[in-house]
Amino acid sequence: MISCRFETLLPCGGEGRSYYFRNPESVLELKDPSKAEDFFKFLEKLAEKYYVAGFISYELGYALEKCFGKTKSSSFPLALFGVYKKARIRDVLFPSSGGNYRIKNLKLNISKDDYLSSVKKIKKHICAGDIYQADYTLKYKFSFEGDARDFYEDLKRKQRAPYAAHLDFGGIKILSLSPELFFSKKGRSISVKPMKGTARRGVDNESDRSQADFLFRDEKNRSENLMITDLLRNDLGRIACAGTVKTEKMFKVEKYDTLFQMTSSVKASIRSGVDFYGIIKNIFPSGSVTGAPKIRSMEILRDIEVEKRNVYTGAVGFLSPGGRADFNVPIRTVLLRGARGEMGVGSGIVYDSRPGEEYAECVLKAKFLTEGHKEFCLIETMLFDGELKNLTAHLSRLRSSAGYFGFCFDERKIRSALSRKTRTLSRERWKIRALLSADGDLSLSSSKAVESAGVLKLAVSSKTVDSSDRFLYHKTSQRALFDAELEKAREKGFFDAVFVNEKGLLTQGAVTNIYAEKRGVIYTPPVSCGLLKGTIRQILLKLGKVREKDMTPADLRKADAVYVSNAVIGFRKAELVSKVKWQNPHNVGNGKYIVTPFI
Repeated sequence: MISCRFETLLPCGGEGRSYYFRNPESVLELKDPSKAEDFFKFLEKLAEKYYVAGFISYELGYALEKCFGKTKSSSFPLALFGVYKKARIRDVLFPSSGGNYRIKNLKLNISKDDYLSSVKKIKKHICAGDIYQADYTLKYKFSFEGDARDFYEDLKRKQRAPYAAHLDFGGIKILSLSPELFFSKKGRSISVKPMKGTARRGVDNESDRSQADFLFRDEKNRSENLMITDLLRNDLGRIACAGTVKTEKMFKVEKYDTLFQMTSSVKASIRSGVDFYGIIKNIFPSGSVTGAPKIRSMEILRDIEVEKRNVYTGAVGFLSPGGRADFNVPIRTVLLRGARGEMGVGSGIVYDSRPGEEYAECVLKAKFLTEGHKEFCLIETMLFDGELKNLTAHLSRLRSSAGYFGFCFDERKIRSALSRKTRTLSRERWKIRALLSADGDLSLSSSKAVESAGVLKLAVSSKTVDSSDRFLYHKTSQRALFDAELEKAREKGFFDAVFVNEKGLLTQGAVTNIYAEKRGVIYTPPVSCGLLKGTIRQILLKLGKVREKDMTPADLRKADAVYVSNAVIGFRKAELVSKVKWQNPHNVGNGKYIVTPFI
């Protein structure tokens, strides 16, 4: 069944709406570029009474400019739209996909050597002054079998991009998770939102703020964003009333799942006589996916790129009765044709681009397709003995992690649920476990807090952790390694399993923070080693009772005393039961150690 679905996936606020069109009255396809003007004028006429939804291929841009010469008819549609009587509008849903699909034989359509050679050609054009920047693209090709809707739902969960779309035209299916708006038109008002400038997310809110600040202040990213914004201002100037092109928000840093992106917003009033075709002719494709100057960049890229982009970097969207039109730039977009699939990737090449790094970035983008997605919850474990201990600290940490991951957080609702849960408990020691899901749903459970007598025994795990793993800095249900190693430790009579990171530095236990006392001073590993800010740990640091310091398991062995803490057991004395041998000095402290682990 032919259908089109467009969804705004803004976390905890924003529109968060799904526009679903199905059973079209007709389907209109453009293959002959000479018919483009008639085609888009007809779409606009239909949109007076109907919804018109579909896509425009990037290659149409060459047909719209006379300087490119005559463009041949295309085997792939230059534009494809369905005409619908009504739209089904509702809140965005995230149904379970069932995973009824398979991706095989994923590979790039050019070799690394060919890619590096192409980038060098582009840089020669930059050095010659032909262009300032070019957005060079290539493709991942793969075999696909199964349900495209399941594939889309999984991608949607993995990439909660603001502009998602699933277009099904039978033999052509498009699954798009785009962060970029192309243009939005309401009546005679039009806005564009170019996106240029990227930085990786940090591992917690503090490093997030640092990364966002870096992106905002970085001259290279700002200059690239300004270049593309000026290009789009110029494009809008071709269709706007004099003096109405206004830049409203420059260099805004937006947060996504794994990246920060820099955007700017430009608005204008469309002058009388400019219709939908006039808009497309003058601003398509978006300058954010071509380069600058736009026409010369497109000319160079057409000679260098080995395949047509098709829908990738074109436009997907719909026109509505009342003069509204909303279109997105389809990046992070999959095109399926039968058993064949493809996804375009690319990057902006400038004078100082490093070809090897650009290639690595393109390879990394394949994870969007292949990485599995596992839903997780945020966790808080608290002690109740007539009152919830350190409740404010627990809620503060939960709020912080919710903000980092984009989870809904309603403190009043959570406090109320905790109050109802604990109201029925006796005045004994209880462990309260709270799980918060992405949509703000809260699950609570309680169990008797079991006392562990005496000195708590610790063992060093043979598994290391990676300090760049953001899940180490947040208490979540994404803790399979910790749970498995804790189970092994408990089976052998230990209270907890202690972990070291990729540098051999102590981090934390599976359920505790770790401390070592030396000459009357108590030390604990710094958070940067890859560990959770435990509530007891944070209280002790605030009171000046402990200090942060890089440590190894050898430091625990040499310590005058060892301690552990968590919200349920408090601050307890412990001992490390393991053997430590030393070998050639290297990197860590005065030497690189080998721990003979008990688990």
